[in-house]
Amino acid sequence: MGNVRLITLLERSPLSVEDRHNIAVIFEALTPERQYRILDNWEHYIIEMVMVRKEIDQANRALLEEAVDILDTLKDAQNAQEAERKIAEFRNQKQVRMELDAVQKYHNASKFHLIRSIAQIPESKSAEK
Repeated sequence: MGNVRLITLLERSPLSVEDRHNIAVIFEALTPERQYRILDNWEHYIIEMVMVRKEIDQANRALLEEAVDILDTLKDAQNAQEAERKIAEFRNQKQVRMELDAVQKYHNASKFHLIRSIAQIPESKSAEK
């Protein structure tokens, strides 16, 4: 960056360090006539650059807010899916418990029936003898 006037103007500008660097690089690539025109109309250009930077920053903020909203929506959807999965898992566990209880009741009833029938067999055979 060889132009002292440009360096001074950039240092006094409200632009970020990155924007100043980018302008200096672009400035060096311009023709001398274009450089003089920019330096002579610096106030107009700096106002325009600041306004463009504000618009870019606002657009970036809007995009960031939209991204956060999307992430929140995805997180809510993920949480909803997780809740649905847990509810389904709970229902499945409940169903399995009910089935095990039914099997246990059936086995208990079968045992009771068997014990009852065994208990009756000797009485029947004793009565016949």
